[in-house]
Amino acid sequence: MVRNKKIKLLSFLSAKPRIIILDEFTSALDKSSSLDIYGFLKEYAGNNGVTSINITHNLSDIEYMPGIYYYFSNKNIVRINTKEELFDLYVKGRSV
Repeated sequence: MVRNKKIKLLSFLSAKPRIIILDEFTSALDKSSSLDIYGFLKEYAGNNGVTSINITHNLSDIEYMPGIYYYFSNKNIVRINTKEELFDLYVKGRSV
């Protein structure tokens, strides 16, 4: 599974996209593989001017991906200022 996801990602990146959308991309990966992929993507996006959109329910994913955060809840989309605020909203189930 890990090798398959890495191959899919590299194949996709060979087309030199300007935007990368990851939807629960690390859901079936172990922590080490997830960290490898996020480290690679962070460097790749920074070096190539690529925007990466990461859709996840896994809060540990958020810890390793820098950027702007949005919280989707009850048909609302709210920009969140910090990871800590996002963690608080998600873990405590507060509405936005």
